[in-house]
Amino acid sequence: MWTPDPPETRKREAAGQAPPDPTSLAGKELDEAICHICRDCLTDPVTIECGHNFCRDCISRRCEGVERLSCPQCGETFQKRAFRSNTQLGRIVESIRQRGLKPGQSGREGNRCEEHGKELTLFCKEESKALCEDCGGSPAHRSHAVIPWAKASREPKGEASTSSRSDNVTVQEQGAISTQLQELRATLRSKTKQNEEETLADFEKMVAEFVN
Repeated sequence: MWTPDPPETRKREAAGQAPPDPTSLAGKELDEAICHICRDCLTDPVTIECGHNFCRDCISRRCEGVERLSCPQCGETFQKRAFRSNTQLGRIVESIRQRGLKPGQSGREGNRCEEHGKELTLFCKEESKALCEDCGGSPAHRSHAVIPWAKASREPKGEASTSSRSDNVTVQEQGAISTQLQELRATLRSKTKQNEEETLADFEKMVAEFVN
């Protein structure tokens, strides 16, 4: 099914500008930062049912006036307006923008750490920042939840916060959680026993009234 190019693409073509090539970004995983409709960095990214990400405006326009919807990237069909905001990916893209990454740059110079000059392949959840290996192992981030950029870009919003928390659970916290669970079980058992005793007392009272 043919669909017209989005305004962003036509605008660049009219200006004689070539669309950014996602393969020029450093690392295959950074292709996640590109919208495959406008071929530019994602803006207000949303995820559709197949798991691919697009700019909200781009995919919304692509859906207008179309009965059978298919992913522009893989061709899988999806329900109209079945979009999920991907705020985690949005923060990653913004972090990359701030670090100087520009779509269409040749080589990998646009995706290098300003401090160490190495490729940005990691993501710090606490600071929502793209990192290189040296940054990830530095004292500033050693206690943080640092994960591969590709994993962070595909992590749903709800799971991201859960994962961030679980990555930081210490041995002491695990012990405290275990103690709290044991106390909760004891409380529940106590309440259950109390309820049973109350129910039995009510039953005996009812029997006594009936007999009398």
